[in-house]
Amino acid sequence: MSSIWDSIEKQVEDEYPDWYERIEKTLYPLIGESGNRKRTLKRLNDSLKLQRKIYSYFWKKLIEFSLSLV
Repeated sequence: MSSIWDSIEKQVEDEYPDWYERIEKTLYPLIGESGNRKRTLKRLNDSLKLQRKIYSYFWKKLIEFSLSLV
């Protein structure tokens, strides 16, 4: 499973470098926050909302691009 994810991550990084950077900038703080013993639910929830928003927009752009190829 890890190798599959690594190849997907590499493909996104190569083909969509701007999106990869945006996702990475919000994902790592979220991961860090989840491991923080002193975390607050509000901070974690805010991070999750931002991450969800970025992924949703990226997914929408991928679908639009895919449909333009048809």
